[in-house]
Amino acid sequence: MKYNVIVIGAGMSGLSAAQNLAKAGFKVLILEARNRIGGRIHTLYTDNHTPIETGAAFLKMADPTNPFNPLKTQLQHLNLKTLPMDIYNSDAYDPEGQHKSLLAQKEVANDAYKAMTLSIQEAYRLYLEKKPSLAQILGNTDANVPRLGSPDFFAQQTLNHMVQQHTGSSLKKVSLNELIHNEGALQDEYITGGYHRLPQFMLDTAISTNNVKLHLNAVATEILYAQKGENEVQVTTRDNESFFANAVLCTLPLGVLKKNAPHFFPPLSLPKQKAIQHMGIGHQNTVIVEFEKAFWPTDVHYLFPGSKNVDEFPEYVNLYHFTSKKSPSLACNYYGKNALFKDISDDQIIAKTLAPLQKVYGKLSPLKLATITHWDTDNYTLGSTSYCGLQFRPEDLENLSFKEPGGLYFAGAHTTANKNRETVQGAYLSGLRAAMEIHYDLKHKAQAHSSELHPKTRL
Repeated sequence: MKYNVIVIGAGMSGLSAAQNLAKAGFKVLILEARNRIGGRIHTLYTDNHTPIETGAAFLKMADPTNPFNPLKTQLQHLNLKTLPMDIYNSDAYDPEGQHKSLLAQKEVANDAYKAMTLSIQEAYRLYLEKKPSLAQILGNTDANVPRLGSPDFFAQQTLNHMVQQHTGSSLKKVSLNELIHNEGALQDEYITGGYHRLPQFMLDTAISTNNVKLHLNAVATEILYAQKGENEVQVTTRDNESFFANAVLCTLPLGVLKKNAPHFFPPLSLPKQKAIQHMGIGHQNTVIVEFEKAFWPTDVHYLFPGSKNVDEFPEYVNLYHFTSKKSPSLACNYYGKNALFKDISDDQIIAKTLAPLQKVYGKLSPLKLATITHWDTDNYTLGSTSYCGLQFRPEDLENLSFKEPGGLYFAGAHTTANKNRETVQGAYLSGLRAAMEIHYDLKHKAQAHSSELHPKTRL
């Protein structure tokens, strides 16, 4: 088959682009390095066939009331329900292990939050192209840790957690620009019934047009673009297969691009290279533990067992509440340096996950199964999210999404410069944006070529 577009990556951005290009009549080839589609959406099933999300599990809605939200519409079409998540509906403990409402703890720390907010607002007013790190603004250093049990300690601990949860990194590595270019809280909704059904539906829709072909286990190693002739781009895979088209859409995660994979020829433009360098890679991993029976309050959304470490804030999602078959399971989310599992054995990771639960609940129900993610070392992600690093410049986000002259386009959750950045919805929308760019350019090129073949005659 002769292709118009090669899409590298069958995650949400690649699939949304392929789906829309195929509907417009373009011939599309999708090259996916894994033996599955979905990217960081990856659903597994327990023994009782309960779907468990080992990758993206939430729908982060910048505007949850928007009836025209494209993902919401598709989820409803698939009869996939979303359940709201409320961190204050939790079984929470303070750092000393005493049972306490998370809302009450937040109220105690209000004064400290106000002081932090004033510091951040003052930093906003300073005209600095290179913004300082959040740690510099707040005076957050290893030598300046508040007294355990004080409101300042809890305020700093929760702030650390919020930044780690959002960026996958620490206050020391994240620029103030991260708050400026990705401001505002998003509403989390948990996807029930198997998130993987969404990318599968998108692929099936695309293939039904007879304009799409998918190759799995196809690792792109070289991308040649800006070539002369009808086939302007060439993509070569690890198996030394070469594919040709008029355009190529790269949806590879930022972590892969930072490792200079694949090889681009000619090299990417300097603004694109700098943008890739200036963005940081954050980490998140999840440990899902399934027990013989639930030993925690089953009606809450979260468990927060507390910690005496200001850089830790143990967080467990109560899957008993969010699964239709009431699986006695918890999903423990790790962020930042706590999510780097490379040099830790699985037994150590499981012990680390169970310890906070044992501290507050005592003897636990027997563990049936533990599932551990390793997105930090996965060769096709090399991280979980992106954030504005200390060298970040405001133009970097735009440069990440801009096409390169000669038929090379980019999409992905990291290329969305608003509240949707690094969300599933952001990935989806970036694919739509890239599809429109490609559609316009190829259609314009075809019209120009037709004009050359059939010049208009002046009367």
